[in-house]
Amino acid sequence: MTQQSATITYAKVVPCDRSISKINDLTSILNIDNAVAAKDLHATVVYSRSEVIGLDLIEIVRPLEATPVAFDLFDNGGKKCLVIKLKSDDLDMLHWMTREMGASYDYIDYHPHITVSYDYNREPPADEVLDTIGIIRFNEFRLEPFDEYYGT
Repeated sequence: MTQQSATITYAKVVPCDRSISKINDLTSILNIDNAVAAKDLHATVVYSRSEVIGLDLIEIVRPLEATPVAFDLFDNGGKKCLVIKLKSDDLDMLHWMTREMGASYDYIDYHPHITVSYDYNREPPADEVLDTIGIIRFNEFRLEPFDEYYGT
């Protein structure tokens, strides 16, 4: 479970199989360009430019829950990422727990989301279709090496 770079700490949560299936069904129905593979769907908890010791000791009550609230486009080095923005007290709490343990963060606010395409060339779909997913449940917390080229 614990694999991280000596200088970067990257932590994410992974949706349960049922949530992954619902997200994949929606991206298929919407014919999302360059959809992220099921095995790669996740929500980033923290990307810290400093090593944080002890994150693997965090005990989370599973499953963590999040409500999909909107589609949005994020810049990805000249490409657009299509994300599902999430509202989640669980993810907010986990993010702030990592910060209290010493994780750095490059942004003013934490915006939990799941990237569904790293190279999306259209307008975002209507947010109303997110109702078909329902609550997204995350059942795994992972620390991983950060791949700065992932999604490019």
